[in-house]
Amino acid sequence: MTFVELLVALTIISIGMLAFTSSFRFITHSIRDSRAKSLALSLAQEKVENLKNTPYHKLQITTDVVTYSDVSPAQVCDSVNYPPETIKVGGITYTRCVYVGLTRVTDHEVTELSALYPDSGLKWVEVAVMWDQRGERKKLSLNNLHENPNVQPLNATLQGVVRDASGNAVANAVVTVLDKADWSDTTDAAGSYLIQVNEGSYFLKASSAGYFDAIYSSVTLTEAQSLSTSFALIPIATGTISGNVFYSSHIVFSQIVVATNTRVGDAADPLAMADVEYIQLFNPTTYTFNWNQSTSWQPVYFYYYHPETGSTEHGYWDMNAIAVRESTFIPPNKSYLISNASWFMMGDQWVRSDAHYGIANNWLVDNDAGGLSMYQAWSWELLDMVGWADDDTTWPGYWEGTPISSSTCADGLGAGNFLMRYSSPTTMSPNGFYAAAYDTGNNAIDFYGPHVACPAGVAHPLLKWDGVGAATRPFSTFDSTQSVIGGIPAYSALVTANDLIGGSTNAYRANAVNSFGQTQPYARFALTGVSTGTWTVLVATRQYYSLISSVTVPALSGVSVPNAVTSPAWAGTNVHVVRTTQVAVGGYVNGLVRNSGGTPLSGISVIAGGYPVTTGANGRYFAAVANGSISVVINANYANSTYQEYSTLVDLEAGELLTVNADLSQRGVVMGYITSDGSSVLPNIQVTASRNNQQFGAATSDSSGNFYFRNLSTGDYQVEPTLDPLEIWTPSSAPAHVVAGQSIHVGTFVVTGAQGRISGTITVNGALVTSGALILITTGTLSSTPPAIIASSAPAQSVIYSGSSKADGTYEIEVRGSTSTSYRVSAYVPVISGLSVSISTKTYTGVVVYSTGTTTKNITIP
Repeated sequence: MTFVELLVALTIISIGMLAFTSSFRFITHSIRDSRAKSLALSLAQEKVENLKNTPYHKLQITTDVVTYSDVSPAQVCDSVNYPPETIKVGGITYTRCVYVGLTRVTDHEVTELSALYPDSGLKWVEVAVMWDQRGERKKLSLNNLHENPNVQPLNATLQGVVRDASGNAVANAVVTVLDKADWSDTTDAAGSYLIQVNEGSYFLKASSAGYFDAIYSSVTLTEAQSLSTSFALIPIATGTISGNVFYSSHIVFSQIVVATNTRVGDAADPLAMADVEYIQLFNPTTYTFNWNQSTSWQPVYFYYYHPETGSTEHGYWDMNAIAVRESTFIPPNKSYLISNASWFMMGDQWVRSDAHYGIANNWLVDNDAGGLSMYQAWSWELLDMVGWADDDTTWPGYWEGTPISSSTCADGLGAGNFLMRYSSPTTMSPNGFYAAAYDTGNNAIDFYGPHVACPAGVAHPLLKWDGVGAATRPFSTFDSTQSVIGGIPAYSALVTANDLIGGSTNAYRANAVNSFGQTQPYARFALTGVSTGTWTVLVATRQYYSLISSVTVPALSGVSVPNAVTSPAWAGTNVHVVRTTQVAVGGYVNGLVRNSGGTPLSGISVIAGGYPVTTGANGRYFAAVANGSISVVINANYANSTYQEYSTLVDLEAGELLTVNADLSQRGVVMGYITSDGSSVLPNIQVTASRNNQQFGAATSDSSGNFYFRNLSTGDYQVEPTLDPLEIWTPSSAPAHVVAGQSIHVGTFVVTGAQGRISGTITVNGALVTSGALILITTGTLSSTPPAIIASSAPAQSVIYSGSSKADGTYEIEVRGSTSTSYRVSAYVPVISGLSVSISTKTYTGVVVYSTGTTTKNITIP
């Protein structure tokens, strides 16, 4: 290389070295700055966690401050409660300070309040760490919130008068701040109320029996404001819901003919005539019935009794021998036809039988008395019976109530005569539009038959066919379903509407006279006092019920159900018949809730068998629940803070209605004051009220040191604070005689603190431990490693107080003070050596701590 080339090379190398040196310096500064910031962050996090672990009421609000103007923005810190600390870590000197303020959240923003403001239940915690960095003052701060959800300062007042539409005062109306169960009041004789609240925006509700609830929205109060808000309640206009109610639980005999001469399809000649007999069944239930499942076993036994022979003839063995079964299933709302002919002409129509046993067989005897019965095969439960007498008063053998009597023109049920069950108390439907299902359990009432007087030798025209031009015909499963407008009258059926104003009622027995002069009973209901509007009506009897929705009640009038616009709608025009067809899986509970003066209470929560409901304006409630042993809890968990809770256990059968009423007494209020020295308040101290060593209530002192019991029933109690056994308070307890609706002040409890502190520094080989050490303090013995604490055995162990040292190498732990028992203080410091970690430990014994005092114990390892 020439000399010139060497100079050029050296110049290039020098420039590169200069750039590398400059970059190295920059990288070094960046590493040091990052390290300083990381240490500052750790110091801030440590202090925030320490303050967050301090009980809310012991976290003191900053009132005296010091301002650091050498950082931007300027930092305001507590100078008394939490004075600034100087901490040297990693060769860097930090200043750490704290600021604690009282705050509230308004419109999703945190706003600081004055230290003299009533406790809002929320404190702002800010920790700032400051240090020098290459001639510039740096700052890092962390913020957090500490909440006490039990604080509820009442610093504003709602008051007013509740009147009716005419301006008259409404007494005993309940005014409630919605979503604030404890904020309510009952109006006095002048209709006045007063509720203490805290500032904010609320919805108010006024309720009283016989009136619609009134809602007053967006009421806004500021601190110390008293706002007048009055209500005008509108009386509830009412109407009546009425109707008839039936239920059906089994298949029935619906039509019987012992002989009628007509054309049959069983003969080769289509014009051939023969005597046809048939039994028509009907299924008014909601489930399909199978009366004959196999040729060897039947679920239903049929019996026919012939009184002339005095024996049962053609029993279930004959029915079992029926040659042809088109089907043995009887669907809901359909008829099933058993005959001796497969096809026959009736009413100018061919009728097809579901089961037939041969045209040559004439088992039912004409011109005589007789009876039919039907039993459940496996239980011998009677399903239905029908019997008819003859003119010589021969009894039929089987019948319900009274047999169907004969007239002077018929000897029993003759050829061409028929028995037909009514469709309803006043309706017989020969054309089959309405099903023959009316069933009072009395044959003489349920059936239309040959019991109408007529001239001798003349048959009644409605009881006889000519075989070709008959006025009616029987039905089978091959025909359409039929509308059911009758059944078993549901006397005493429960009826209620979900408006919870009209309460409930029971169906009663009524009578109607049909066009044939017969007096027919049925179940009638009239639910009065139902508020105007559109509601759902529940009708329940035994294990059956029905829900009818879209029932519109006009004012000062009535409506019959079902009707054309309800769901379900009526079965026919002006046929207001409720059929309870749904099977209930449980029962029903209803009742009336009143105060001790007998006034109905609205808006009271009721939990019946786990199902929550609420009383209406007239204090009534209704709940459909599971059967069995259930609990009924009224005003559960003191949801209405003015009244007591009531609970009971009841046994409920399926389909049963039980009434559980309750008169709730007002709860007395017991109050008192907690202080540490006679003047300074002591918040968050739990206080109990006991009777015969059994606790009946608990309260906690608020930010003003006051405590309130609002859930005590009337009687005598002992009130005392619940504190550490070594705390001292006077008096030890205070008696309280609770009277409904009255407030009692039991006095002031002065609590002397029994807690003390152990504090100091911890060093290893002469250097402060800044990485953190575990400190354990106990009266027992400790091992060389931190002990394992297992929940199952912890109660038997000595109490262990624990804490960790701070980044500045100091520690402070609160323990019980004692003049007779000393403590062991043990420190555990992790030491890293290469890839392994060991623990250095040191234990001191005989450390004495005095109440409210601080004992210094510096820990030196080794």
